[in-house]
Amino acid sequence: MRKSKNEFVRRTARKLVSAARLGCFCLFAASLALAQTSIPPREHARTSRPLTEKEGRAIAIAAREHEPEVRGKPDCSHLVHTIYRLAGFEYPFANSQDLYAGADSFERVKTPQAGDLVTWPGHVALVLDTVRHTFYSSVHKGNRAGFYDGPYWKARGKPRFYRYVTARPPEMVLAKSKGTRSVVASASGHAVAEDAENVTAPVGPKPLTKEEATKPEEDMPSSDDAISASKTEIPGSILIAAGFKKPTTDQVSDGISKLSEEAANVLRGDEPLRPRIPVVVVEQLKVEGVGTKGAKGWAHVRVDSRAFISGGQAIPKARNEKVRWELRRTESGWEALMPMDRIYVPRDVAVSVLSARLAHLSQSEGAKTHDPQVIREEEQLAGLLHMLLQSK
Repeated sequence: MRKSKNEFVRRTARKLVSAARLGCFCLFAASLALAQTSIPPREHARTSRPLTEKEGRAIAIAAREHEPEVRGKPDCSHLVHTIYRLAGFEYPFANSQDLYAGADSFERVKTPQAGDLVTWPGHVALVLDTVRHTFYSSVHKGNRAGFYDGPYWKARGKPRFYRYVTARPPEMVLAKSKGTRSVVASASGHAVAEDAENVTAPVGPKPLTKEEATKPEEDMPSSDDAISASKTEIPGSILIAAGFKKPTTDQVSDGISKLSEEAANVLRGDEPLRPRIPVVVVEQLKVEGVGTKGAKGWAHVRVDSRAFISGGQAIPKARNEKVRWELRRTESGWEALMPMDRIYVPRDVAVSVLSARLAHLSQSEGAKTHDPQVIREEEQLAGLLHMLLQSK
């Protein structure tokens, strides 16, 4: 009887062990299947990547290769925006202050590479060579190379470096430049031809001589100049519609209106009657139609203008004209571009900016001492405001 009972206990124990083993196996199998089918959240969420060294060098090469295509003497943020666009890396325009704070198209990095942005409050430049610590930028004497660890820039504070991010695979990005030949500057200052993929630093326009490397950078903008420049910057473009779908007339109209309002910054400088780009003061901008073809587009805009400001003069100019406004599709969506030959500013915005300038002059030391130059500008501004405030 005892033997039978013990046998029963042993059989029961064996069954319980087998069941436990089977349960553990099933649990293990389920865990394994879950691990194989699941994707780590970080990897799944990451849809963009920073540029590689080769891609960064392609941007530095563009600064040299496309130098003739950079019109006039743009400010620092427009210069780097143009170079990035010519290199095939689009991003919505941002001024130097916004880039220093951090823009969506860039991520901050501790160690720079060629093609990165180097920024200070009120100034942005393009890193050329991390060995020599050189950058390319717009300064008083034009577009030049400099040293971001030079005495002047050290006094401006510690710079921040930003790298462009893209969702495109490396082979797609490099396909444009692969096999092309570009003229770049060697360390000795001699021009050499290199493959875009294999270019080694240093690269960049107008390489600095030993004398330039050791003397103070007297042509760099002062802190006050940099702050003033940031206030008078005008955007090169504005995002009007996300995605690849053709923008609507209302979207284009809203975008062009905002772009024209921001363009009034060109009148905020010390010489509002001598803007670096001629200004057309408008009564109304009306979008009458929108067309697209591939990545290019245009808007037919009717412009009712009131005055034309250029070269120290404000000329009454009441006229109606049709303007073909350029649009462009980028990775972020459709953008409206700022015209290259003139700027359109709404009348009410121009009146507000010019009135502030006149009020500032009236309280200045020059007005108190009857400085002839200040008195003359006051008279010109008063005359222009009178003309703009008159009804048609």
